[in-house]
Amino acid sequence: MLARIYRLKAKDFRNVKTKGQLFPSAHLGTIVLKRKDSNESHFGCIISTNVSKLSTQRNRIKRAIMDGIRQNFNHIPQGFDCIFLPKRSMVEKSGDEIKKDVGAFIIKLTENL
Repeated sequence: MLARIYRLKAKDFRNVKTKGQLFPSAHLGTIVLKRKDSNESHFGCIISTNVSKLSTQRNRIKRAIMDGIRQNFNHIPQGFDCIFLPKRSMVEKSGDEIKKDVGAFIIKLTENL
């Protein structure tokens, strides 16, 4: 689980969704907002019931995404707010595959910023 200080607060989700920039990939979309400060980056995950009707599958995907963020935390620059939006194709992936996708996406994202 990602530490509380690195998680987005509920009030910040709307701000990131409206002002952030969307970076899509095959199985995952990410909305990124660069903040003006240089404090630690914050992360959140939104998984709707359109991805899966089963809460166990949605929770498994969310845990794998947050664990992928935690494992690749040293690649992420400070001062960003990110929301991860998994697509339906994530349901068929295992936890390790999801972590690899998140790690590859974070590395690709930091190269583009």
